[in-house]
Amino acid sequence: SILIGNSGVGKSHLLNALSQGKIQLRVGEISQRFRLGKHTTTTSTLHRLPGVAEEFRLIDSPGARRFSIWDVEASDLKHHFVEFQPYVKQCKYANCNHLKEPACAVRAAAEADEIPMER
Repeated sequence: SILIGNSGVGKSHLLNALSQGKIQLRVGEISQRFRLGKHTTTTSTLHRLPGVAEEFRLIDSPGARRFSIWDVEASDLKHHFVEFQPYVKQCKYANCNHLKEPACAVRAAAEADEIPMER
């Protein structure tokens, strides 16, 4: 398994806690301004968790400042939300972007709490 996430969210700290004190990765101080840890992990490292089956290993990876989707056009992004699929064919318009179009079944499902609104 691998720990992946943004910089400063506590991946190394979590691995230290899971290791019951046997792994002591360097962690940064919490920034008072941003309330996040400071970027300290610079390379991916493989660790065996003590007290767990020998084959269980966990990789600590450097954080990312941001994640981007490089090979998906903005107009195609809607096709990558699997929870939209049951509703898509019910939209009034075949090219519905599910943002502000009238008679959008995806938006109606979100408003009915059938799809999380943040999706």
